[in-house]
Amino acid sequence: MSLFDWIKLHDAFVALGGEVQNLVPQIGIRGRGLFVLDSERPAGVFCPRQLFLYTQHLRFSEAGGISIAESAGYSTDAVSFFSEYYNNWSWYGGGRCEARNFLVALCSLPIQIRARLIELRLLSPSLLNPALDEASLFQRFIFTRTASFEHSQILAPVWDLVNHSAFAQPFRNTSLGIHTPPRGDDPELLHKYSDLKSPLGMWAHYGFSCPCTVAFSCPAVLSSVHSPLILQFLGQHYSKGFNLRRSVTSDGETLTIPCMPIGSISTTLPVATLAAMLSPFGIADLAIRDFYRQLAEYNVEIRLSLLEQISSIETSHLSALREGLRLEQRLIARSIPV
Repeated sequence: MSLFDWIKLHDAFVALGGEVQNLVPQIGIRGRGLFVLDSERPAGVFCPRQLFLYTQHLRFSEAGGISIAESAGYSTDAVSFFSEYYNNWSWYGGGRCEARNFLVALCSLPIQIRARLIELRLLSPSLLNPALDEASLFQRFIFTRTASFEHSQILAPVWDLVNHSAFAQPFRNTSLGIHTPPRGDDPELLHKYSDLKSPLGMWAHYGFSCPCTVAFSCPAVLSSVHSPLILQFLGQHYSKGFNLRRSVTSDGETLTIPCMPIGSISTTLPVATLAAMLSPFGIADLAIRDFYRQLAEYNVEIRLSLLEQISSIETSHLSALREGLRLEQRLIARSIPV
């Protein structure tokens, strides 16, 4: 994006009620992002709710191009801005390419590996047979850029240029719109896309992997000589409002655990979490430690095995998947008690 393009975008966004403080687009280690011009001044983006583009109002032409449904009710100026922003700056300015690169990466994997990723709950079943037609690229593009607002899925222009860091503050939803958080020490403005996503969760959702605070267990069934109970882990990832402790169910012989953080930057967190879930069922500490070690070693082996299976596939499109597997393997290995 040239400086002229940025000024044009900035002025149109501000004229429609948006706010951009002390920022300019640049290319950094995370790709294109918004960077602070003057470190002594506040910086941020505010997208007002009148510029929220509800996904049900989007239309896509197979010939190329994004348009807004006439019934959407936006002003003529807003429709003109949306058309310019999403066609020239967002879709053709990088979004289409990112969507295609992710789907090309999946296509480069043998179907057996895609099926294995789905079985391990690391990939959506809808991606067993990915397509590269324009409509599929568009659906992927929308999926990676939506945010939730009052139970609806929206796109928020300019705000979506801000990159993710698991160690930044989350964006703020208010009745007026979406705000970026106060900036940290990084010269790039960052916010957290999701409270608890793993490196592989980021890859599956957004197409890139990055350092995160947690990794989740894949499905597993375990027994221990120290306990008469069987543990069944379903391999779900954390979602907002999910209560780990209350989610455990029992049929008298098997405890079913939907979601289990198996690795963390807080190395004691996974064992403590498992203890909090299992102690109410009378499982002793020795058994808890044994269950955790078995589960952690199994999850490490899964990631190492997947890395080995894709090592011979020569394409740069798989770099994000490889990095996600490595990051999770390290998170889990560091969490195993010595």
